Amino acid sequence: MNQFPDDTYAITDVSPIRQPLALEEALPKYRNTVGFCVRDILDITIKNWSGVFDDDKMKIWDKMKMRFQFPRNVPDDLVKAYTMK
Repeated sequence: MNQFPDDTYAITDVSPIRQPLALEEALPKYRNTVGFCVRDILDITIKNWSGVFDDDKMKIWDKMKMRFQFPRNVPDDLVKAYTMK
């Protein structure tokens, strides 16, 4: 079962397709944390991501930012768009 991490991880860069890049240990934590946040915040009956309200997506994103630091030179919207697709 995925858990919300206790530590903070650094995303070091973003690929041309907006995928987060990081040290080997951070990427699995990133993916697991996305899954945890989705299950923690959303109703289990939601069947399609397009049915998720924007404010719920923002809650997920805000929670992700509590444990992941992103490069200052990368606009927040780039990684957010990849993560929230």
